[in-house]
This record gives sequence, structure tokens and C-alpha cells, in this order.
Amino acid sequence: MTSLEIAQLTSKTHKNVLRDIRKMVSEFKKSTGSTLSRLKWYCEESSYCDDKGESRPLFLLDKTTTITLLSGYDVVARHKIVTRWEELETERVAATHEAQQLLVFTDRTKQITNSKEVNSFNFNNGGVDKVIDYNRKNCFYHTGKLPHEITDWAKKKKWPSKLRSSAKEVIRAIRPAVSSSMALTDDFCKTGKMDVEQAASFCKSHALPLFEKMAEFGLIGTPTPKQLG
Repeated sequence: MTSLEIAQLTSKTHKNVLRDIRKMVSEFKKSTGSTLSRLKWYCEESSYCDDKGESRPLFLLDKTTTITLLSGYDVVARHKIVTRWEELETERVAATHEAQQLLVFTDRTKQITNSKEVNSFNFNNGGVDKVIDYNRKNCFYHTGKLPHEITDWAKKKKWPSKLRSSAKEVIRAIRPAVSSSMALTDDFCKTGKMDVEQAASFCKSHALPLFEKMAEFGLIGTPTPKQLG
């Protein structure tokens, strides 16, 4: 939780909350030996921009450190902060569950299966032209390029043919988060629940940022330069 949020919830000025945090941290640092090693506290100094666009100091505290700070505040203030922490923990659990549900779409086998299923659905409901149109749109909405532009790029880079057999295959190699979002789009569209415009727009806006975080944390594998040839 940030010092700014603590100030808002407790109706204290941010200046005074910063003062209280600095005093608390100073007391922590006075501890020595075994006492210091047993203390579990976290306080990171950061900053934010105020309404005037000016940089202002800010502290980030974990739950234990926040509650320690509140021991000197009144009951109502403590209750507001504890309630807010419970809300944050509930939101974190929900976000974790959502991420676990999305993780399946990062799997290459699942991506290929979804691609085949959405192509089959489109072929049965519009023939080859609909298959081509769908894949062009899904690719363009996610990358800003058409499929042939992506495979041509990989060919110029002298990638092995197996890695550039399709635009999706190239994207899986260089932008795994994007390929995961495209696979989710396929999932929405493979039974006609949504059209590609709606699905791709939704996935790019809401799911892609989560997939990018997964990639950042190493949850989505990326081929090594050697694997890419």
C-alpha cells in the first residue's frame, strides 16, 4: 500500500504520513543483532506526480509494516486500512485465478489446436475466403501487419522454414505474449461466439497486458537465438 493511499484513508495529510513512516523506519534501523534479524518490514521509497505534474515523495509498504504504522493511529483509521488490505488481497486472489485461466493459451499445442479449430469453423461457414480473411484480421489487429509481411520478414532473416511456416509460427517465436492473445481470440471465435473484430480488440486490450507480464516473469518461454537459426 502507498503512503498516499494511507493518507487518503485516514484523512491525514500526506506530509504527516511521510513523517510518521520515516520515524517508524528510523526506529526499525536502531534495532541491532538478533532483534533486527527478526523484524519483518518492508518500506520502499518512490515518487509520484501531483496535479501540477511535479514529482513528490512516496513510500510503498507491505501489510505488516502498514499495520505497524497504524498502531499509533485511531481505531477508525486502523479499521479503514485493514478493510482496504482485505480488499487488496481479494483482488490479488482474483487476478491470480484469472492468470491461471489464461496460462493455458500460452501453450503452443493449445495455440495450434485453437488455430485449426477456428480455421475449420470458418471454412465450414464461408470457405477458404473466410479462413483467409479471419487470419488476416487477427494478425493485423494484434501486430499491425498482414500474415505475408511477417513470413516475408522471417524469410529475409533466413529463418528455418519450419519456424516460418505461418505468420502465427513466427509470432510464437518472437512475441509469445501476442501469440497467446491471438490464441485466445481464436478460442472466442472458433464457435462463432464473437466475431474477430470484437474478440481481437478485447484480447489486445485486456488479455495481452497479462500475457506480457507472464512473459516478463518467465512464465512464457521464448526460443533462444540458436533455436531461431
